[in-house]
Amino acid sequence: MTDPIDYIINTTDGERSITIYPVTITPTSGVQYATGQYSLSEGVVGLGMLTFYSNDEWAFDGINYILSETDLTHIVEFIKRKDHTPAGLVDEAALIAEPSTVAPEVPVQTFDFVVENEGISLNVHVIVNYPLYDVTLDASVSVQMEQDHHSNWFLTQGKLNDRLVQAIGKRIAHEVTGI
Repeated sequence: MTDPIDYIINTTDGERSITIYPVTITPTSGVQYATGQYSLSEGVVGLGMLTFYSNDEWAFDGINYILSETDLTHIVEFIKRKDHTPAGLVDEAALIAEPSTVAPEVPVQTFDFVVENEGISLNVHVIVNYPLYDVTLDASVSVQMEQDHHSNWFLTQGKLNDRLVQAIGKRIAHEVTGI
């Protein structure tokens, strides 16, 4: 989901139309990246920011009495149904309905950095083949990583501990976006 979408909530006070604005960034490569954050509003009134930390872990920084826990849960479930396709896996219907969701072709990009893991410095080499990232550690361990639409990093091939996967993913995001 890259465009704002209206979501209708049925409450005891009647229907409420909540607009969900996905927060994305588009670096100079032209590829649009999800941040895992969604700004919620009702009309012109901002309600707060909904942030996904994982598929099942999220937080809302708005005022709790404006949206009940039940309302927020409904919104979260809607976002997960609408926007929980891992990066690179595109539903055929979405291609027809939203052709802008397909990332444009970009030249292959590579970069190197050092990451710390349990007190040991590891040399990391990354080949960007969006939406996949081929990662080599100290020229010996090779894995393939991907990021879902909630900004969670996961391995599609190979094995590493999750803390290291997230640290490498954070650096990849920084290198790709410059943020």
